[in-house]
Amino acid sequence: MCLGFGQQVDPIPAHDLLVKTGGMSQILFWTSFAEIFGGIALFQTIQGKRAAGDYSFDPLSLSVRRPHPLYPLSCLCLSRLVVSDGGIGKTHHIHKKIC
Repeated sequence: MCLGFGQQVDPIPAHDLLVKTGGMSQILFWTSFAEIFGGIALFQTIQGKRAAGDYSFDPLSLSVRRPHPLYPLSCLCLSRLVVSDGGIGKTHHIHKKIC
């Protein structure tokens, strides 16, 4: 069943359908997967082994080859830019205008 944006769906039958077809188990599995790694990152941050928000994702090894003092700040600014761009895109898609 394909529903458009804004159509009302009764949550109880929708939940039962997702449980029956296996959609809820997928949501539970992938959410648990993300929570496990988030918990590991949280404990490492509390213990002082890494900086908050640093997941060490650097596939091009830019921070190792040429370390720059503004590298952490640039990663933070880039992530904020990506998040704000997603918000602008969703707003435009829903309201058909940019606020």
